[in-house]
Order: sequence, then C-alpha cells, then structure tokens
Amino acid sequence: EPDYRIKQITNAIFKQRISRFEDMKVLPKLLREDLINNFGETVLNIKLLAEQNSEQVTKVLFEVSKNKRVETVNMKYKAGWESFCISSQCGCNFGCKFCATGDIGLKKNLTVDEITDQVLYFHLLGHQIDSISFMGMGEALANRQVFDALDSFTDPNLFALSPR
Repeated sequence: EPDYRIKQITNAIFKQRISRFEDMKVLPKLLREDLINNFGETVLNIKLLAEQNSEQVTKVLFEVSKNKRVETVNMKYKAGWESFCISSQCGCNFGCKFCATGDIGLKKNLTVDEITDQVLYFHLLGHQIDSISFMGMGEALANRQVFDALDSFTDPNLFALSPR
C-alpha cells in the first residue's frame, strides 16, 4: 500500500472519529476487507462489557483478553472539561492497603493498544479528551508499555494531548 494510507486511516480515526474499517470509505474496498480480516470490524482491540452512568461519571468495564477485565472511568466536570482514569494492568502485585486491585494479583500488563483503546473508545463516541490519569487498575510505572502509550497520547497526529 502507498505510504499515504496510514495518514488516511489515522485521519479517519482521530479526526473523523470513524471506528469501523468498513466505514472508512476513503480506503479502497479491498484494503478495508483486509483490515477487517486482520484486525476485526473495529479499530478497538478491547471489548465493552458494561457501562454504568451517572450525571458526572461514566464507569466502563472492558475485556482486554479472555477473562481479563479492566475498568476505565470518565469524569465530566461542571467547568466543561473531561478527565479519564485508565488502567495500565489487569490486577496488580503491589497489594497496597487502600486498593482492592492488589487482592486479585497481577493477571497481565496491558499492551499499548489496550491502554490507549480505553481513551479511544470515548474519543470515538465524541468525548473531549482533556486529561488522563493512570489511576485505574495497576501500577503504571510497573508496566513499560505505559511509556509508549504516553507517546501515542501526545503524538500530534493521534490524540494530540499536551505532555503536561
């Protein structure tokens, strides 16, 4: 494929907020079919299992791999901005007294895609991504994939968040 295809795909995802490969009409039909065959129907690598909403908070449960689940929380502030509390691990080995995640032990370090897809899910639904904190499941600094996820979050062609 020509080099410009990746730009078309990232533009479709991050600017037009298109989640399904089939709906990326700028791409040739054969390429869309190849993407579906290789990656599935959507750009997300995680599966939505449950969503719980209140006035200012949305709590989402995702399956990242077979029987491995993580939580993500979207907080909407009255000042008009949104913050996302994301997970970096499924479970945790640290066992901090104030956190229930340690009780289940470490099941897996999340991949870059599993980390960024938690935010991408909300982006594709039209949410404004103002800030992200690694305060979901897991100890962020115990997973090296977090650093690559930060690169994706701050990449001007992807999420384009400020490094601060």
